[in-house]
Amino acid sequence: MRFLGDWPTPPWPGGPVARVVGTAVLSVVVGALTSCGGSGGTTGAPGRQPTSIGPSPTTSMPAPAINWAALPRSPLVLDGPWTGVRCESDAALLCLRRNGVQTGAVELLVHPDAHPPGTQPIPYLMRIVANFEKGVAANRQATCANSNTFSAQPVQEVAIDGGVGLKSDWSITNSSGLVVEREITYFALGTTTIASLGATALVPGAACVASRGSEFTPPLMAEGVPILDLVAARSRFSSD
Repeated sequence: MRFLGDWPTPPWPGGPVARVVGTAVLSVVVGALTSCGGSGGTTGAPGRQPTSIGPSPTTSMPAPAINWAALPRSPLVLDGPWTGVRCESDAALLCLRRNGVQTGAVELLVHPDAHPPGTQPIPYLMRIVANFEKGVAANRQATCANSNTFSAQPVQEVAIDGGVGLKSDWSITNSSGLVVEREITYFALGTTTIASLGATALVPGAACVASRGSEFTPPLMAEGVPILDLVAARSRFSSD
């Protein structure tokens, strides 16, 4: 778990919030959000409403909670061949393995946010997600080849941290139709914070962002989406 400080100019409405990105590899997105005028009264795409999903079906033995204050040092069985364990290279990351082989990592970022008491999480987070995805699209248009295309799946309402939040799922496709980058991020609203739990997939050498070595490949992420949903549902990280 990483606690992040305030940004002088918030990239979305609701008070001083630090970067909301799924993994540190996309920290540049926040700068793009700010420079592209993401702050202010943006309310998100007109008529865009989240669909509702629960945690994906699992085997008969439910996975135990994932405590982000003390990530497991030995593999924790999530579902079937999938396990989660604290990454050796970065204790703030949860490494996911399939049949004992690492497939990717999940990162939790917690950001201070000055939303009013009683704020309804889903409408508020819809604005966050809309500005987040808008910022990603603008950043990739500015930094990637013009032949690359940004697309986002419909926002979904999901179980996270013992409550409900939103799931963002966007990807970058090259001119050959190959997905070269994908990010899935789960957002949760606390009393004084916003949390983002995310994972990234890259095609090394084809994506226009640098790899830090802990990403999924797009095919492995596609296979692991139910596991990521499960990780979000089982995660416990509330700090307020």
